[in-house]
Amino acid sequence: MVPQNYSNTGTIGDFSLRDDADLTARDRVSLIVRHELSRYDLPNELVQQMAGQRQTADNLETMGVASYQHIFSPHLFADLRGMVRDNANDFTSNPQSIPIQVFQHNGFREGYFKASITIDHGRQEATAGAESDNTFLNENFRYLITIQRSSMAARRRPSHLRRTVPTWSSQYMCRISCGYAIGPSAQGFAGTTINCCSIAKLCRRGCPWRAISRPRTW
Repeated sequence: MVPQNYSNTGTIGDFSLRDDADLTARDRVSLIVRHELSRYDLPNELVQQMAGQRQTADNLETMGVASYQHIFSPHLFADLRGMVRDNANDFTSNPQSIPIQVFQHNGFREGYFKASITIDHGRQEATAGAESDNTFLNENFRYLITIQRSSMAARRRPSHLRRTVPTWSSQYMCRISCGYAIGPSAQGFAGTTINCCSIAKLCRRGCPWRAISRPRTW
């Protein structure tokens, strides 16, 4: 809690657009686009306000969804669906920020696709399909402990603390599934799923830059 609560302002917004269309008697398309945002200032205490500190943060997300259905015959139906999403979170500080300057840029991009085909034969129904989910995650964070000449701290910070400490990491995750179902109302499912993950990190804490890449499968 910040008692003085200076510079406590913010903005939020949400915009979306959707369109459904029947291209033919057997083809149907649906499109959805959505954008959400929030921007706000971090509240200052009195000593930070007097120093001229300004720290801001935001959260942005844009997403698109598309689907397509096609009827081959009264007993054969295909369904395709896809989604793309982009999300970002930022935190910035001006040079007057005390006792610390923080900088952050985190974000991820996700892509999803699913395809299935269904055959209806009287009391029996068979469904087969596949789906893929891919995520690209990036994190970038650094901070700088500043020199304080205020009532909060009358002494200088040690020189080894007055430096920027960055950390960076990037991850890639994916999931691929395929399978089939046969029976009344296609109850029950048999298939396989493949998961993979690749992580890369870059950090510097009083040592040379080092890059680590570690793939995993489970």
